[in-house]
Amino acid sequence: MAKPAIKHIREELIKQLEARGGKTPFFVSLVDDYCMWESAERQLWKAIKKLPADEPETDKLMRTALNASNRKLQILKQLDIKTTNVAADDDDEM
Repeated sequence: MAKPAIKHIREELIKQLEARGGKTPFFVSLVDDYCMWESAERQLWKAIKKLPADEPETDKLMRTALNASNRKLQILKQLDIKTTNVAADDDDEM
C-alpha cells in the first residue's frame, strides 16, 4: 500500500487538533514539523533503495532515516496522538 500524500497527512493531523480543541499556531507548527520530517524520511528511503547494502553511505542514510522517524514519533507524543485516542470523524463508517 502506498503511503498517503504528505498534504493528506497534514490535513488529518490538523483534524485531530481541531477535534481536541488544540488547533493553535504552536501545535499547527508541530504538525508542519512532522510533515517536514516525513518528507525527509521519504527522500532518505529513496536514496537508500538506490544504494547497494554494503555501501558505507547506506548505513549513514539508514541512521539518518531512523532519526527522522524518531523525531516524528516525538512530535506525535507531544501532540498526544496515538492509535488508542484518535478522534473519529462523525461521517466515518464503522
